[in-house]
Amino acid sequence: MSTPTGYFAAMYEGAADPWGLRSRWYEERKYALTLAALPRPRFRR
Repeated sequence: MSTPTGYFAAMYEGAADPWGLRSRWYEERKYALTLAALPRPRFRR
């Protein structure tokens, strides 16, 4: 069984945040921990 080529493009193209990175607390936490582990502040938003 294979997925059609445009399946994921059609599924996610209309969503501003299709993976919920801005709305899920654990994704926010993971992002904050990743930034905290970086050696220099130049990577901050």
